[in-house]
Amino acid sequence: MEFALLEALMRSPGQVVTREEISENVLGRKFHPFDRSLDMHVSRLRRKLSGKDAAEELVKTIRGQAISWR
Repeated sequence: MEFALLEALMRSPGQVVTREEISENVLGRKFHPFDRSLDMHVSRLRRKLSGKDAAEELVKTIRGQAISWR
């Protein structure tokens, strides 16, 4: 799931990808605002991508909009 999420974000570098798009294209279901599974997948992906020398976050959440890959 995390690889599919990373792939979806990398297809749109520097652009915002909505939660609705991620939910439908990665999770294969319609987005529900109270479903926290997407947040958990993003959190795990961030943890795996961040290292000791990571100067910046590669995956950013823009509150009220969506998620962006840098």
